[in-house]
Amino acid sequence: MQIILIICFIIFFLLLLIFFSTLKIKIKEVKINTDNNIKIYDIDFCFYFFKIMYFKINVNNKKIKKNKFKSKLLEKIFNVEEGFDKWRVKKIIGIIKSIKIERINLNIDFGLEDVIVTSFITAFISSILGILLANKIQKYKKENVKYKVVPFYINRNFLNLELNCIIFTKVVHIIHMIIKQKRRSEEKNGRTSNRKFNVNSYG
Repeated sequence: MQIILIICFIIFFLLLLIFFSTLKIKIKEVKINTDNNIKIYDIDFCFYFFKIMYFKINVNNKKIKKNKFKSKLLEKIFNVEEGFDKWRVKKIIGIIKSIKIERINLNIDFGLEDVIVTSFITAFISSILGILLANKIQKYKKENVKYKVVPFYINRNFLNLELNCIIFTKVVHIIHMIIKQKRRSEEKNGRTSNRKFNVNSYG
């Protein structure tokens, strides 16, 4: 009887932990410069139960180069090999809907081979950032929201990006997304197996 009560308590505690946990992603430094072939990033993934941090993972470019680290979680969420299909768009929209922004400092300098396209992309990025930040910022403070998009009309592809921000989401949203991804993968594999079976059956 005691063992059953202990198991029930553990299950209850884990469910409580999942439903009330928050994942806070602290992007301390991201730098990308295509001219100098620079890719630097330093990110903390912090798990909080209410305001108490109980788990933390750091991901940076030095660790990845040294240990050949790859984030399987991000691969599961984005799964680049699938291509840019409707499901992937839904996943990205789902992620955007679930996140909140605590602080952001973003600088984007870029140029493209086509000057007209550069102007269009500048207006598009600025508009998207304005709409996104208006809806996603937790508590607006001028010093916590800084972004700049600067086009370079140099008739060549160029990108210099610097990002420092804190975003967060509920852990339960991530788990829900992973479960949906797993179900879809199983359905996709099931349909593929059925097609192979039908082809083999008919010749």
